[in-house]
Amino acid sequence: MQKLTELNVLYRKAVRALARREHAVAELRQRLSDAAPAKEVESVLSLLCRAGLLSDARYAEVRSATAHRRGWGPVRLRRELEARGVAAETIDEIVGDSARRWVEEAAQVRCRRFGTDIPKTPAETARQIRFLQGRGFTMEQIRWVLRTAHDDGLEQG
Repeated sequence: MQKLTELNVLYRKAVRALARREHAVAELRQRLSDAAPAKEVESVLSLLCRAGLLSDARYAEVRSATAHRRGWGPVRLRRELEARGVAAETIDEIVGDSARRWVEEAAQVRCRRFGTDIPKTPAETARQIRFLQGRGFTMEQIRWVLRTAHDDGLEQG
């Protein structure tokens, strides 16, 4: 009977954590491992997954939406999901969206930070490149954004 009570306490603790925000399976496992033996933690995690309360795919989707709002690129999102223990296949599904989406995202982030003016000096170009790399965009995406901005600037001028 005591074992059942301990599992109930562990289950409630996990549900409370999930009520606050989504968690990756590995992240919740780490959080619960301090409170109970590994076998009990795995039982609770399995139960939560079967009940649909815990899902790495849903966690990755939520983090992707957050990354979009914060202006993060695919490299940064991938690193974060890997750090949280999300499976590579799940990450590929979420991050591997169309390349066009990430280029558009990079262009929006660049415009929010630097405006629509194209960089006029190599130093200014390097500054924008460093900024976008820090946000987690690839060099290919950054080059595309800067090339497009430059082409648009030539058409306007």
